[in-house]
Amino acid sequence: MVASILPIFFQTHFLTILWFRTLAGLTAGLILPMGPSLLASYFPELQTRSKMLGWGSTTGNIVGIVLSVGTGYLAATSIRFFWLVNLVMLIPLVAAILMPEPKIVRGDVVKKFTNMEPLPMRDR
Repeated sequence: MVASILPIFFQTHFLTILWFRTLAGLTAGLILPMGPSLLASYFPELQTRSKMLGWGSTTGNIVGIVLSVGTGYLAATSIRFFWLVNLVMLIPLVAAILMPEPKIVRGDVVKKFTNMEPLPMRDR
């Protein structure tokens, strides 16, 4: 998150902005898969997990639309304010810190799927 806000202060050279955006992209690529993983560990039941993953995907897409529109309005005001939209990422950061530890019951789920009978082969 810090790398995505730093271009506000270092807009003197394009390569500096490019390096900060590269660092922000790499960081986002490492952090974004954690959302579905957390949902899967909080909701071990298959039906509930599917529903929550769907809600998580929907929420992520709506937030992306809102942030794109917000970025446009901030860029119309000043190109330096364009980077401030990344401060929205403080909300999930604080939520992740305050979130209680999940009760992981992965052993039951794994046992349920590993004891399944194999599918019969069809003759061709």
